[in-house]
Amino acid sequence: MESQDCFDRWEEEGGLVMIGGDVEERREFAAAFIGVTWQSGVPVAVYNRDGVIQVYVDRDGMDPDEAEEFFAFNTEGAYVGKQTPIFVDSS
Repeated sequence: MESQDCFDRWEEEGGLVMIGGDVEERREFAAAFIGVTWQSGVPVAVYNRDGVIQVYVDRDGMDPDEAEEFFAFNTEGAYVGKQTPIFVDSS
């Protein structure tokens, strides 16, 4: 199953905390979505860290350093419960 198919399925079914406050914003981060893992039987969204940062660069016009700082504080550093997304560094 491709990550986009997995994203579409989970977004449609719900039950997964994804990056973005609404459908449109979640779709902007879909390219960075890798898949789902389970922690203690609970599904958790997995994203490519660099892909999320690139969305901030492309969408919001941030330079890479600004986007990295924004991501570290506002996205990676946010705890939204046991389904808080995790981020994989593939560099």
